[in-house]
Parts: sequence; structure tokens; C-alpha cells
Amino acid sequence: MGRMLEWLTEHGKPLRVKVTTMDADLNELSIERDSLGQHLFDTVCKIIGLREIWYFGLCFTNRKGFTCWLQMDKRIRDQSVPKQEDGSLHFLFLVKFFPESVKVELIQDLTRHLFFLQIRQSILSMDLYCPSEAAILLASYAVQALYGDIGQQQQQQQPQQQQQQQADQQLQQQQQLDLAKLLPVSVLQQYELTAEMWEQKIRNWWANNSGLSKEEAEEEFLCVAEELDMYGTQYYPIRNQKDAELLLGVSALGVGIFESDNKLSPRPFFPWTEIKCISFKNKMFTICTADKSKIKFRAQDMSINQSLLDLCVGTHNLYLRRRQPDLLEVQQMKQQADEQRRRRMEEQVRLHREREQRAQAEQERDRYRAELNHLSEQLSAMQNVIRSAEETQVLIAERARLSEQEAIEQARRASEAEAEAQRAKLSQLRAEETKMLLERKMRETEMAAQRMAALQHQQQQKQQQQQNGITTPGTATVAQQQQMQQPPPYQEVVENRQQTQQQQQQMPLANGAVSAAVPFNRPTTAQSPNNNGGATTPNNSNNNNNLIVVTSPQQMAPLYFGGCQYEMATTMSDSRTSVAAELQHIFAELEMSRSEYNERNQSLRDRLANFRAELDSLKREGTDTENDRLFAQKVMAGDAFDKFSTLRKSIIGSPKSRVKLFDELTPMNGQ
Repeated sequence: MGRMLEWLTEHGKPLRVKVTTMDADLNELSIERDSLGQHLFDTVCKIIGLREIWYFGLCFTNRKGFTCWLQMDKRIRDQSVPKQEDGSLHFLFLVKFFPESVKVELIQDLTRHLFFLQIRQSILSMDLYCPSEAAILLASYAVQALYGDIGQQQQQQQPQQQQQQQADQQLQQQQQLDLAKLLPVSVLQQYELTAEMWEQKIRNWWANNSGLSKEEAEEEFLCVAEELDMYGTQYYPIRNQKDAELLLGVSALGVGIFESDNKLSPRPFFPWTEIKCISFKNKMFTICTADKSKIKFRAQDMSINQSLLDLCVGTHNLYLRRRQPDLLEVQQMKQQADEQRRRRMEEQVRLHREREQRAQAEQERDRYRAELNHLSEQLSAMQNVIRSAEETQVLIAERARLSEQEAIEQARRASEAEAEAQRAKLSQLRAEETKMLLERKMRETEMAAQRMAALQHQQQQKQQQQQNGITTPGTATVAQQQQMQQPPPYQEVVENRQQTQQQQQQMPLANGAVSAAVPFNRPTTAQSPNNNGGATTPNNSNNNNNLIVVTSPQQMAPLYFGGCQYEMATTMSDSRTSVAAELQHIFAELEMSRSEYNERNQSLRDRLANFRAELDSLKREGTDTENDRLFAQKVMAGDAFDKFSTLRKSIIGSPKSRVKLFDELTPMNGQ
């Protein structure tokens, strides 16, 4: 009776459900015990606001540890969902069906965001193999989606009030990227790189993503992730008829058979165009191809049979649905998405314009601030110059006053010395006059004595002649001529006196001219250019002894006109260059519109190949995983980051030959 009451009590209670999405946790959802899986799925989609519901499903781990999908047409309590310790049921809201092209098929931003979060988590948990170079590229798109442009992240993390060293340390800590949330552990352990070096490499790629919005960065992330070999493929362990352990990979392009140790390259691959139907009977799956060949296998555990069948059927239905016209709901969603994208683009343009205006305003502010600081420095420098000039002026005035006093004193002394000199000169002149008078008197006396002697001699001669009676003709005449040729005794004295008076008159004037010319009349020379080169020539101008340097206009004219001609030629060259650049840009855009997809993939492969070569030099030996070795073989074969090339090689031959290849896989080959 007690057990019956307990069963009735539990039977009447609602189910408590916890649903974890990639973006949030939905706790304490209450649903009826007889609710179908579709009811819970619709409830979760309404709560998170999702409209593209056909890509998602509810996932749980069964009691045997296998991952299963909740069946929508069955009751929840009939699907062997284990209860948690608190009695609730736990589900994961994940992507169940992948599109062929994320860029074309995904409509809502929320859908794209959930895809982005799940793929990133799969890469970090190493469920989805990603080479090192691609992991860093995807990490750069992830940080672009999280933080925006690299400059904006730094601006957002700057504190408003910085306090020197403490603020700088806080800023440096905030700017460090969390590598554990950006790169898988296997990548971090394979290379001799520090955390700072990894961060720098991510930042280098991050700088190339400048200008991408959050939605565009997530879309680019998914477009790159689509090129990974394991992207969008869900693997289930199966066995063929020879009991070989294999993996069945279900993707949006078809069904592939993989060896257990190689998830990158399928052995045979069957696209959905070759698959007619998928059935399950007596624990055996059967896939019928277009040429009526049958692929038969069984799952390693019976509990995943229904999930595997549901996944294959749902993926095939979506493949067929893509080839049909869009439903009215999908068309409305696309129109709304286009409108939202247009508004977002306008908003981005407006924000970009405002950002540019703000940057320009900040530049002008900084320029004005720099000019203000420069003017302030100039003003303070001028004030210092004025202050020093005033001090210098005071010193100069004091020195001038002292110099004036010294000049007056020197002038007084000079005048006294000059007067003393004049007196000495007058005394000297008087002495000379006295001397000259004495000399004249002496000469007159001598001359008188000579005349007297001559007269006496003449008288003696006359007396002698008279005595002898002989008279010599011409003797008196010669004596008279000599006496006439001699200057009078007073003429020499007069000439000496006139010369002395002229010297006395010229001496005061000469002394004054010398004293006035000493401070001012200084010889001045200047170097002026001439046609033959620079030469030093004295300036003989009478206007205050200033130099006048004249530059010939004939020397400057050719340089000026030559400069104008060069500027015009440069302007014409720049205009031609700009026109050529415009035409080249237009041609480049036309060329990109013709083969955008191929060029984008080729550019991506080239960039990743170069980056891979750079990383290989830093790789540790013995750290390669099995997937790394398989990917290295694909690189050697030229199939790296080219999923379609791998699939084309896997579908070579008819479906019948590929079915035969699958059936011939033995346990030794499969393991």
C-alpha cells in the first residue's frame, strides 16, 4: 500500500529539467511527466529566442556513457535519461545538424553565435582536431568577436583614473589574454613558446581583423573552421559484417566510413546524392545507394541505434530541403535578417564615422594641447629672457655709470695731461727759440767775424796789391757773389718759428680725433658671396662703417623656378598615380567578384602554410599526436585545409566498388 501511494505521488509530480546551452544555463524547468521531447525542445527555443530550430537538438549521456539525442516524438521518461543526484534531468542544447555553408544558410545572429561557441569549445576540448596555425588564426577571430578591435580593447581596459605605476600594472594584467580559452592544450604543449610569445602571435593576427564587427568575426571564425576535416562530422562506433571496428561519420555532405585511428580522411565516402534510403532492422543498419548497392553495419551498442538513425534521417532531410524553395517562414526570416544586417551596417558606418570624428577631435585636442604647452614653454622662456634682459640691463646701466665716471675721470686726467704737455711743449718751444736766437747770434757773430776777417784780408790784399801795384781782376766779384748767395741771418729763424706754430695748432685737433676714433672707428670686414665663391672683402662705406651684403637675384631665380617646375611635375605624377591606383583597385574588385571563394581559400592556405613553416622551427620533438602525423601527410600531398579535395579522393569509383571496399575491411585493417 505504501509503495502504491509513493508511486502515485511520484507519478503526479512534474519533471524537473536542467538545460545547458553554450551561452547560459536554464535551471529548474518544470514539465509534465508525459511530455514529449518536442515540448521541452520548443520550450527551450522560446526561452532563448531561437527561430532556426532545425539545426539543434537536446543531447544527454545515457546510463552506459554513450551520447544520445532526445527523440522528439517520444516521451522523455521513456528514453532512459538518467537522473542527477537532486532528481532532475540534465540535457545539453547543442547543434545536431550542420549546414553545408555557414555563410549562406545561417540567418539569425543568435544561431551563428551558438555555432561559434560550440565549435570553439570543441576545438578547445580537442574533440575537433585543429592544426596549430589554424588554431591561432581562429583565436584571433575569437578575441575580435569578444573584444572588438585591438585598439578598442586597450581603450576599454584603461582605467579612468590612472595612478602611475599601480594603474599601469593593473592595465597590463587586464590586457593579458587567457590562452586556456583560446588555444587547445595540445597546441600549447607542442612548441617552445612562452605565454607572452603565444599572446604576441595572437595579437599579430588580431591586428589584421581590425574593422570586423562581432557578427562578422564569428562568421569568419566559422568559415575558417569549415575547412577543418572533422568539422560538422559526428562519429559513431560501428562494425561491418567482418566485425571490424570502424567509425561512421555523418555530415551535411554525406556519410563516410573512417578507420578508428583516422578521423581525418574517410576510406569510402558516400554523398547524399548517392544514398536513396537508410533503414534499421534487427540491429543492422542498411544504407541503399543509387546503384542498388547496400552498406550494412551495426552499432557497437544498441542504445545508440535510434539516435544514429535519427541523425542520418534528419541530415538527409535537411540536404533535400536545401534543394527546394525556401518556406515562407524562412523567407521572412531572411528578409528580417537582411534588414537587421542593413541597419547594422548603417550603425557601423555611423559608429565608424563618429569614431573617426572623435579620433580627429582628440588629435586636434592633443595638437592644441601640445601647441598650448609649447606656447606656455615659449612664454616662460620669454619671461626668463625678459627677466635676464632686465637684470642684464641693470648691470649694463651700472657698468655704464661706472664707465661714464671712469671716462670723465680719464677725460679730466687726459685734459690735465694734455695741458701739462702743452705747457711742456711751450717751454720746449721757448727753449728752442732761445736756442735758435743764441745760435743765430753765434752765426751772426761768426759771420761778422768772418766778414771782418775777409775785410781785413781784403784790406791786406789791397795794401799788398797797392804795394805791389798789381790788381787781380774778378776777385772782388767772387767774394761778393758768395756773400749774396748766403741767406740773411734772420730768414732761417723766421721759417723755424712758422713751422713750430703750425705744429702747435695741429696737435690739439689730432689728439681729439684720436680719442674720438678709438671706441668707434674699428676696422670691419665681411664675407660676401660672389660669382667666384665666398671671399673676404673690407667694407669702405662711410655710413657708420656698416656692412651691406647683397645677394644677387640671378643666383636665387633659377633655384626658385626650378623648384616650381619640380613641384608641378610631382603633382602631375601624383595625379597619374592616383588614377592608376583607382583603376587597379576597380580591376582588383572585379577579379575578386569572379573567383572570390577560390582566392579566399588559396590566400588562407598560403597564409597558414607560411605560418606553419614558422612554427615548425619551434616545435618540440616527440609531441606529435596521431592526428598531427595524419595532417602532415595531407600537407605533403597538398590537401591541407581543402576538405573537398579529400572527399573527392574518397568518392573515386562507383558506389558499388566503395561498398565492396567497406565490406572488405577486416578487424586488422580497421584497427
